[in-house]
Amino acid sequence: TNNSYFLDETLYPLRYRKAYYDCQKFVKHNLKSLKNQKFIFFPLLTEPEIAIHSVADDFFFQLSAINMLARDLPADYVIVVKEHLLALGRRPRDFYLQIADLKNVLLVDPVDIGLEYIKRCNAVACITGTAAWEAAVIGKPVISFSENNSINILDHVFYVHDNRNLRPIFDEIDKSNYPNKKSIFDGAKFFRAFQEKLFIMKNFNY
Repeated sequence: TNNSYFLDETLYPLRYRKAYYDCQKFVKHNLKSLKNQKFIFFPLLTEPEIAIHSVADDFFFQLSAINMLARDLPADYVIVVKEHLLALGRRPRDFYLQIADLKNVLLVDPVDIGLEYIKRCNAVACITGTAAWEAAVIGKPVISFSENNSINILDHVFYVHDNRNLRPIFDEIDKSNYPNKKSIFDGAKFFRAFQEKLFIMKNFNY
């Protein structure tokens, strides 16, 4: 059986709505309020999901990644965390509370467009996922927690080799003034290479 029950399906919209408002209780910032603020953008991944539980089989604790970033974050930075809309209702009840307890971490509205935060942030931190890929191809630095990300080959993507100390990564991001000419060129070159290996599936109907 597929373990789908009529009552669960009927009540799902109500549970989803409640989960959204539970998350909203911790949302006090948006892109406008972050003007002139240096920040690391951490977009949460849906769980369970193939990207985090298959591709990133070496690191899949999102809360741990946020804690590591918050521990070593420079004093003039904050971490901006955005929930994925599809993940609402899937987290433990105290998940957002644990994030909100970190004084240098801010939660923003899940409805906000993630790409706008990518454009404005100083770096994207991710275990894996589309947001890290988008940041890499436009020359933004990425802090990568999984060794299985294809973008790790780029010089402006910093794979976390040592979980005990992320400060050297932050120092390098500040020093190199990203996005710079090299990171933009490398990101565009990576994107073109990726496009060249794609193919069109004719007559494919999703």
